[in-house]
Amino acid sequence: ITPNYIKARVLRSTYGQYLSWTETQAMEGNIPKDHIEKHKYYNEYESLWRVKDCFSVMAKKGQEIHTGQVITLKSIRLSADQMSVATCIMVSAKDDPKVKDDGKELGRITTKFPNNDKDDLYI
Repeated sequence: ITPNYIKARVLRSTYGQYLSWTETQAMEGNIPKDHIEKHKYYNEYESLWRVKDCFSVMAKKGQEIHTGQVITLKSIRLSADQMSVATCIMVSAKDDPKVKDDGKELGRITTKFPNNDKDDLYI
């Protein structure tokens, strides 16, 4: 690597994914109350209320990211019966996006659970 080699960059956008959060997580994450009311549903598998389309930030606008740096975010299948889960990678011009509508989709990554291991719920 030469001295002029780019070692990091400052992000011009915020990146993340949209997830279903528990109602408590949504309230603690300052998700707007009207969004919570419009997008909440009862998950019978977990026996709790969830809120769809919450923006989960992986890297914030203005954050410095180094070459080779890996950022991961752990999420969970909403039911052990799900054989696959699509993770939607999002970008937003906002510093602190809260919901799916605050950004746009860049792409999707599908995780498959071929053995249907009911103990393996994490993505």
